[in-house]
Amino acid sequence: ASSLKEYTKFSPNMLLYWSLLEYACNIGAGFFDFGRSTINEGTYRFKQQWGAEPELLNWKCTTAVGDPEPVQLASSKLPSRKVLEQLWKKMPLRCANYFGPKIRYKISL
Repeated sequence: ASSLKEYTKFSPNMLLYWSLLEYACNIGAGFFDFGRSTINEGTYRFKQQWGAEPELLNWKCTTAVGDPEPVQLASSKLPSRKVLEQLWKKMPLRCANYFGPKIRYKISL
């Protein structure tokens, strides 16, 4: 969920989640899966404030013989992350919209 910068002060994301969670409760849902996050990152803290509890997921990466190991681009632990974020913010929207979906799966949140 995201919003235009000028509306951030009105917390539209909170209203969106509140409405969704209210709906889930009203239909008797037993749980809501907020999706995965990297521990202590922004998305993780956002979900924590709603009472989300982490559940450890086990991941295993395999590659075909001779294929290079998968690379996690712009991991939040890499020092280059801040530089990449600043460059991305200055990228023309048309370019970001084109490249974003092509590289999103390689970016750790």
